[in-house]
Amino acid sequence: MHAGSNHHRLAALGSTGLGAFLLAGSVFAATGTVADENGKPVVGAKVCYQLGQTQGFCGLTDARGVFDIPQSTMHGLRITADGYLPVQIKVIDDKPIVLELAGTLQIRLENVDNGEYLGGEVYLLKSSGKRIGPFPINPSGSLIIRSLAPGNYGITGKSEGFAQTRARSVDLEGGLVTVIDVPMLPRAADAPSK
Repeated sequence: MHAGSNHHRLAALGSTGLGAFLLAGSVFAATGTVADENGKPVVGAKVCYQLGQTQGFCGLTDARGVFDIPQSTMHGLRITADGYLPVQIKVIDDKPIVLELAGTLQIRLENVDNGEYLGGEVYLLKSSGKRIGPFPINPSGSLIIRSLAPGNYGITGKSEGFAQTRARSVDLEGGLVTVIDVPMLPRAADAPSK
């Protein structure tokens, strides 16, 4: 810091931080480092000022995971990178901002009678009880959902002419693609649809 300057550290909103400083009251520039869970730099992470849903100036991290974005009156930062969960912070310290690897699910609805894939929709149920979806599945029967938090998910599939099916639970790991085939049973012609 420069002698006689009016620099103040921002207080952290979450458990991760970065080096940023408040300049001239409510206008500040931010600089810091973005790393993965193993401490390796995350190259090309997008770091943007954010206030509510409004996005301000953005910058990208370099080969060392370092970013430096110009002054703004916005005081929150949102950090995003392919394959990682987004992070929002208001805080700042000298530690790197650590991004957690996201998981990816590939879900297919499979007709158990003939092995063909179906169009339809799926819902995810997190172990916390929160329901996510519906996610439409194209007629080829495949859906890819990226940027999911690692954890346990239940999967429910629906397709016209087939009984709604809840597939087994799946443990999603960060950095991996998990492929799930949801077995779909044709509904009997006289059975009422749900």
